[in-house]
Amino acid sequence: MAETGHPPTETSSDAPPRAAETERLVGVTMGLGLVAAFLAMAAVSWIADGMLEGKTAQFDRTVSRAVHSIASPRVTDVMRLASRFGGPSWLVLVAVLLLASFVARRWYRGAVLLVVALGGAGLIDTLLKISFRRQRPSPLFDQPLPGSYSFPSGHALFAFVFFGSAAVLLADRISSRPLRVVVFGVAASLIGLIGTSRIYLNVHHPSDVAAGYLVALSWIVAVAFGDHLASQGIFRRDDWYRLIKA
Repeated sequence: MAETGHPPTETSSDAPPRAAETERLVGVTMGLGLVAAFLAMAAVSWIADGMLEGKTAQFDRTVSRAVHSIASPRVTDVMRLASRFGGPSWLVLVAVLLLASFVARRWYRGAVLLVVALGGAGLIDTLLKISFRRQRPSPLFDQPLPGSYSFPSGHALFAFVFFGSAAVLLADRISSRPLRVVVFGVAASLIGLIGTSRIYLNVHHPSDVAAGYLVALSWIVAVAFGDHLASQGIFRRDDWYRLIKA
């Protein structure tokens, strides 16, 4: 009897600690993410206040001069290509292709999260632009001036949300650690290049790009947190009923 009862005892003693450790890791990750999101939104508020009061002018001039110091015909071509690739038309096309891939593999959860992330980013970008109505600087290198307002940078916001979300979703399906590092490295490089291109072409102030990145970070964390709650069943009707009655 001792031998027949021993294996179940080992399994039952090992499983709970592993599950508890996983839950702790998820909790710590989400907690850090929420702190990062809060700090990012505080930074956006600080940038916005400084922008309205003219306090970001020195920062914008310093960063713009540094970016423009690398100007050359070849760099201009690269920046134009990056700016075009980071625009809505190209990103939507790439997003559609990625969504089609997710659906073909029956990964519907990833497809829904990507749609929510991009749709929310578009709404947030529009609301912030209309709220602040910041005028754009005069473009350089014969770059056409967009008709929308400047704050925040929509290219920076969308690039961060799309490539950041895509990297997280893809990395979750990749078992190779080096390959995951490559995915995140490529995503970070594209995000940085697209944001820099908007400063280089002088269609955005550097503070616009910084705000776009910070808003995107906060939104991605919010989507991830919502997905975590949904995966835990918190959005089910019975769970809400028990929560209200508690």
